Amino acid sequence: MNLGRKSFTIGNTRRYSVNYQDWLAEGCTLASGTATMLTPGITDIVITSVAVAPSGRLYFTLAGGSANEIFTVAVSITDSRGEVKNDTCNFNCVAP
Repeated sequence: MNLGRKSFTIGNTRRYSVNYQDWLAEGCTLASGTATMLTPGITDIVITSVAVAPSGRLYFTLAGGSANEIFTVAVSITDSRGEVKNDTCNFNCVAP
């Protein structure tokens, strides 16, 4: 599922979060998560600090970028029952 489009200011380092609390079944927690670049040829965006929190959120940090770049990040989580959810986030780079 596409989670929407966000503007990302070039040169910034910014942490993003995706809230999966409503998706989790009662008593389940997030066991793991990933965030990876889906757009071929984008090499100046760095994805770091991917983590899941007990609150049901997936966190990741983006850095870099060039003006007018458009890219997609794939996010995936696995819950404590082994169920997997895959989503995408679209970004467009803007000048500061």
